[in-house]
Amino acid sequence: NLYNYPNPFTGKTWFRFKHNLSDNEVTLTLQVFKMDGTMVYTRDEVVFLEGNTFNGLEWNGRTLYNEKLPPGLYVYRVIISGETEVTVSNTSKLLIFP
Repeated sequence: NLYNYPNPFTGKTWFRFKHNLSDNEVTLTLQVFKMDGTMVYTRDEVVFLEGNTFNGLEWNGRTLYNEKLPPGLYVYRVIISGETEVTVSNTSKLLIFP
């Protein structure tokens, strides 16, 4: 159950998901792609998951080189991996407004 909010967005968006990995440290990988499959952003972040909902992965709509992406439709993937858990990956779309 992965989504970003707000979507569409103009400045920042937050990636949120429900999980069953409470009380675990995991690595979250965010990847953003243009519709042709070109990766424009990736980030790894180690977080400690509490409860059953994660609300805190923020993205500012910029590339790996800190360039503002043009308005349009993009695909994103969030990968969740832990030391003892199987890697989980989910993909969805987001829309950047001007």
